[in-house]
Amino acid sequence: MEDSTKAFNLAKTQRETVSRDKIQKLVVDCTSFKIGKTGQKLEDRFEEYKKDYGDILEIYSSSKETWIDDLEASLVKYFRSAKDYSSKCKNEKSGSPGEMRESDKYYIYIVRKITSEKSKQS
Repeated sequence: MEDSTKAFNLAKTQRETVSRDKIQKLVVDCTSFKIGKTGQKLEDRFEEYKKDYGDILEIYSSSKETWIDDLEASLVKYFRSAKDYSSKCKNEKSGSPGEMRESDKYYIYIVRKITSEKSKQS
């Protein structure tokens, strides 16, 4: 394997691990969450979710759309199957079917629902 391929794979693994760790910390007190990707500003993207979820949080950003596509699919697959998170993760399938709008910056985000009792304790 070439050095550049090894470096790419290592960077991909690091992105996945850091993002997974960040999500795990953010969903401890939530009742449900969804992972998504967008080329929009997060506050604009949240308009679609604000009826059902309390907030939207950035997990990772990049100018590389393919990195975001791959990372989102990997994260959704992990959280849909992980014992401690599968009941909270409301993504219906790994990787979203829609394309992102063209942008200079793409985001992985979560939207989450936190019960009022748990949010009062925070």
